[in-house]
Amino acid sequence: MHVCQVACVMGPPRVLISERDMQRECDLSVRFQAFAVAMSAKADMVQRAELEKLKRMADQLGDGPLKRAVTTFLSQLRSAVDHQSRARLGHDLLTFIDALNVPEVPHLNRRDIYG
Repeated sequence: MHVCQVACVMGPPRVLISERDMQRECDLSVRFQAFAVAMSAKADMVQRAELEKLKRMADQLGDGPLKRAVTTFLSQLRSAVDHQSRARLGHDLLTFIDALNVPEVPHLNRRDIYG
């Protein structure tokens, strides 16, 4: 039997993804969507479909700082009336996402006998 035929008989390969990895992927996709919406807000070109997609994606997140930032951004964006306030909100969300992208330093709180 050919290798391709064996693969078809056995079915598709199964990839085991841990709960933490799935949460990380979801978090990352929300960050990218939030980045896109924030850039659109700065350019005053936000579309309703982008906002709805971001809201749906944020609803899948657990309660955390990213979800709170996105929901706050969306509620404030609805009440923003001029381009300057939308651009400021977009800038604030971009600043928050930049802060989230800074990796944690390993052993930051580690202490040894010398200090």
